[in-house]
Amino acid sequence: ALEEIVYSLYILARFNHPDRETMIYIREHHFQDLYDHEKAMLAAAFAYTGDRPMARSLLPKEFRIREHYDHYGRGGFYSYIRTVALTLDALLAVSPGSREITGLLKRLESGLNKYGYWGSTQENAFALMALSQLLNRDLDSVLSGDIIVDGKKVKEIPKETLVMKEKAFSGRVVKIRMASGSSCYYTWCADGFPLTSDRRYMSEGLKVTRRFLKKDNTPVDLNSVKQGDTFIVELLLESTQAVENVALVDMLPGGFEIENTRLRMTGDIGWLPEQTDEQYSDIRDDRIIYFTSFQNYGNYTKKFYYAVRAVTEGVFTLPTVYGEAMYDPLIRAQNFNQEQVVITK
Repeated sequence: ALEEIVYSLYILARFNHPDRETMIYIREHHFQDLYDHEKAMLAAAFAYTGDRPMARSLLPKEFRIREHYDHYGRGGFYSYIRTVALTLDALLAVSPGSREITGLLKRLESGLNKYGYWGSTQENAFALMALSQLLNRDLDSVLSGDIIVDGKKVKEIPKETLVMKEKAFSGRVVKIRMASGSSCYYTWCADGFPLTSDRRYMSEGLKVTRRFLKKDNTPVDLNSVKQGDTFIVELLLESTQAVENVALVDMLPGGFEIENTRLRMTGDIGWLPEQTDEQYSDIRDDRIIYFTSFQNYGNYTKKFYYAVRAVTEGVFTLPTVYGEAMYDPLIRAQNFNQEQVVITK
């Protein structure tokens, strides 16, 4: 497809391996077939080779980018945010003073979700790539500011990159205070264990439920499980729309062990279907992960089954079951049965 060819030309030129012959061929024979963002990438490819007059002649006067599209989670991999970011990145290479840059920045900003990031890995990657090129223009600015913790100055911001690793920041209010006319950019990372478990019920485009069943298809009393018992976990995943590349993750409590479903150890249970609805499954020590899709023409309800065995006596926390569209994280669901599982001899 033309888009892949133009994108390849753009990347090759950006990293000093331009294919000028193909660039000229596309310009002479297919330029009228390109979308505006593809024209910008082709122009940037010429700019990276040093041919700025040609690059500027290829730029559209204004950029019209499709906002109505088949989302990558619903049948394709086109992304409006990715396209805006690529256009911005290309435009900065050709015409860094263009009035169109402000409009493209506003489009990127409007695409941020309520959590402050873009929907998928590819969108975040391309957006940050474009923004980094924009921010690199500020490298010569004078840095002047302080780091404030609970109202007290703890560090003056130096001209070079500063890395701070402080356990004392935990639970405190940290502020960066810059002098007038100065700006800086920072990243903040924290790791550790959550003090409370996230046991919220969540249904945003997806709905997931979980049942623990005996071999006779009756419910298991999770407050009275015997060591050595084997039973079936049923996962029901529902969608309100067509969406592809959905991951369903079911974590096990500490005292359970998955019976390997690939060995057909549940074949003697007549009410189980011969096939379940996963496209792929990943069985690990502490969880099982199913991958599936809801097609435009398909059933918006899917069931999954696997067997578990109670192997260790004790009282164990029962984790939640969670589903998410991998390329659209705001399509998701979470559910739980109860707080604990009790296993006795």
